Amino acid sequence: MGSLPAPPMLMHAMCREFRYFTFLRNPREHFFSYYSFIKKVYRSIEHPLTLSILPPDADTISSRDCAEWTLWHSRDIPFRDSEQTDYFASIVWRSEWAPGTDLLALVPNWRQDHWHAYRRERVSVAKAVLDDFLLVGIVEEMETSSRLLVHRLADFGFMLSPAGIPHSNISRDSLDDVTWATPADSVGKRLLESLEADFELYRHGLDRLKSER
Repeated sequence: MGSLPAPPMLMHAMCREFRYFTFLRNPREHFFSYYSFIKKVYRSIEHPLTLSILPPDADTISSRDCAEWTLWHSRDIPFRDSEQTDYFASIVWRSEWAPGTDLLALVPNWRQDHWHAYRRERVSVAKAVLDDFLLVGIVEEMETSSRLLVHRLADFGFMLSPAGIPHSNISRDSLDDVTWATPADSVGKRLLESLEADFELYRHGLDRLKSER
């Protein structure tokens, strides 16, 4: 998934016109990429708040144990429930329907009624946000996505090389056996259920990409 310095809602507050693009990733692969990354950098993290949303000894525990700790956490920590959807929808929804909340909070404090209403509406909000983007690419379709990005940016006077985008920040080598991530396993079942919103958003991105090839 491509990253922004801040979600689009906050960037608009700078009173400049922005055109966004992003790359969605298969939600299951996205979760395991997060696990692998945290495993690599955990011992270098010093900020107490960041450490509080990560499993203890995250650099040594298995992917299944990491998922179990994350998915059953009592607070809305990153990757507990459809992280990609929340990235695009949470601040937009809260700015409209929960004014006065801390939009920059790493772990939002939800009122129970707000949380349930948000969960019902977040996929449609995230889709609407992405529909206004210049491009929604797909990591698993990087060749097509990067080719379209080159063409889109050329319309704005930005010339990029059409050459393939190389891999960077590869963390797959630190990933353990993830065959547990199936509905037959209690943690695997919970993981897949937690990604349902992300999978719906991912399919939306795929459909858009196919229509723009």
